[in-house]
Amino acid sequence: NTLFTYTDSGGGSWGSEEQLVNSVDPVETTSFGSSLSFSSDGTKLVTNLNSTKDTLYPDTNATVYVVLGNQSNLGIRYSLDGGGTWANGTGSILYATDGSVHYNGKIWVVTSNIGTDRLAYSTNGITWTEVGGISNPRTAVYGAGKWIVINDTTTIRYSTDGISWNTHTSSLSIGIGSVGNVGYNGSVFIANSGTSIVRSLDGLNYVVVATSSAQRGYKYGNGRWLGYTGTPANWRYSDDNGATWPLLSSL
Repeated sequence: NTLFTYTDSGGGSWGSEEQLVNSVDPVETTSFGSSLSFSSDGTKLVTNLNSTKDTLYPDTNATVYVVLGNQSNLGIRYSLDGGGTWANGTGSILYATDGSVHYNGKIWVVTSNIGTDRLAYSTNGITWTEVGGISNPRTAVYGAGKWIVINDTTTIRYSTDGISWNTHTSSLSIGIGSVGNVGYNGSVFIANSGTSIVRSLDGLNYVVVATSSAQRGYKYGNGRWLGYTGTPANWRYSDDNGATWPLLSSL
């Protein structure tokens, strides 16, 4: 567990929460509020670069950092010095008010809620290629040997390499809710479907495991899933790999 500091008031007030860092993706970082992003070990800090949805991921060698801004002149940006200085990535004009940045050790995938081609990939975090035909991707996650992109509908896009993308039709609409609402812990995917929490072994086929419990996002660590939302009183957890989801306050 990692203790991180966050602000929801533009730096006016501060609080702390215990973050359950995904053991499969230990370099993952999360931004809370609209001002700052912290690395999972608390050692890296990124100012908001006029962005409301900064999400920062380093590569496995911690040599490249990528952030997605919410203005056209501050879209995909990268840093080679641990966040000290930033430059615009090339080959893509993606920016987002609701977007995500992910890295699986080989390739970066960025999703955006603005524009026509709303997904881009990069092998170095600097030069980007946009992918056509993927509309309104909520977020991307890598697990079970493939990338999964959900978009609030029954259409799930997936790719084994992050470059060529296929389509799967789910029996449920996956991804209803805020960006970041799908997680993977090495064995199961957890996501939203309407007001329900759903679970999948392959990222494509989901079953409902809890109703009236949809969360903003899902993280896994130390044997526990955490489902978090804007109201801490409504946070939920699972100690049985996503089968049941009691309120965190019941612990």
